[in-house]
Amino acid sequence: MFCSTIIPTVGRPSLNRTVQSVLQQKAPPFDYEIIVVNDAGRPLPPADWQHSPRVQIIQTNRRERGAARNAGAAIARGTYLHFLDDDDWLVPGGLAALQAQAQRQPDAVLVYG
Repeated sequence: MFCSTIIPTVGRPSLNRTVQSVLQQKAPPFDYEIIVVNDAGRPLPPADWQHSPRVQIIQTNRRERGAARNAGAAIARGTYLHFLDDDDWLVPGGLAALQAQAQRQPDAVLVYG
């Protein structure tokens, strides 16, 4: 299983915590990528997570959250798409829990929690 976590952002300071919460997931049994969709209309401030091979940053130009999510989904490589807002965070074990639920219901088109 390959999961794409898509995080639209307007450059809030909480973005750092959001991205770190995904990067700090303990040994998920699958691979994942993080797509940060910068919809702030200006560059993001530098952060260590921007150098992770799991993170890709794309730019949009002040569209809206739905359009930013769609832009991320358009380039996602994952079997599953996982959306987080830039002021949310993923609890420890969150990706593994989503993966387990998806395995229990392989015909489901939507898994949430």
